[in-house]
Amino acid sequence: MRWGIVLKETSELVGSCGYNNWIKEEGHRGEIGYDLGKEYWGQGIAAEVLEAMLDYGFTEMKLNRVEALVEPENIASIKMLKRIGFQKEGLLRDYQFVKGKFIDLEMHSLLKRDRMIQDTK
Repeated sequence: MRWGIVLKETSELVGSCGYNNWIKEEGHRGEIGYDLGKEYWGQGIAAEVLEAMLDYGFTEMKLNRVEALVEPENIASIKMLKRIGFQKEGLLRDYQFVKGKFIDLEMHSLLKRDRMIQDTK
């Protein structure tokens, strides 16, 4: 499930986001992904998109757990996930093969119950 990210003011397409994996029956779990054009980084767009994705995932898709896999060097994305309430669970060594080499990814997750607690604050 993938959506385009557009600017509200101009409807310009600036990125994409979605649920890369969705395991409904066994785990009510989804893995999110998002990418944004470099010139739009640091403007709060990704955080706004992520909030909407989480609302949709927990309400419409009936997810209990949302996961995000992030390259350890992507500090800005890791900080954003943490601000929203995601917790780092660990490092997945040589998890993905990208551009001719294996890379590590960090697993971060947010549970529905944690989101509900956060929403009441």
